[in-house]
Amino acid sequence: MFVDVADSTNMAERYGTLFTDKLREILDKIEDRILLHQGCPIKNLGDGLLAAFGIWPVADRRHSLADEALACALHASSFVQEETRNLFSGTEQCGVRVGLAFGDINYHMGEGLDILGDTVNLAARLESINKVYGTRTMMDEAFVGRMKDNNNTRELDTIRVKGKNNPVT
Repeated sequence: MFVDVADSTNMAERYGTLFTDKLREILDKIEDRILLHQGCPIKNLGDGLLAAFGIWPVADRRHSLADEALACALHASSFVQEETRNLFSGTEQCGVRVGLAFGDINYHMGEGLDILGDTVNLAARLESINKVYGTRTMMDEAFVGRMKDNNNTRELDTIRVKGKNNPVT
């Protein structure tokens, strides 16, 4: 899961440390929410986060990993909007773009945990392609197939994302 706070560069330029301090606080709370949804925050990306779900076993899983990741993404989206709206007295707010992909990942332990691989790259590309479609959350077909309830999703398109030869739905 890639989470990106939209318009953060513009807001940081306009509001300086008032915004960047609040952004750090928001991202810390989103990391807490990732843990509550049985995920693992991997990396802070300045104005966003990389997280993975299913890294460690959970004995009593009530929801699928995909359902947990999506619930976390939706919470992050509403939380960022609410917190930034409150910061600017309801006049402005930031949005969130999320990319979700399901598949194998490779772990790397250097100075900290990192994840690599095609699935990670795809999630990053899906997050950024939200800009083109005017959407907030984009999932690949494999991710949707892992959800227990995908009635609130819709197929958007089959696209060839940057760096991949085969199109994804």
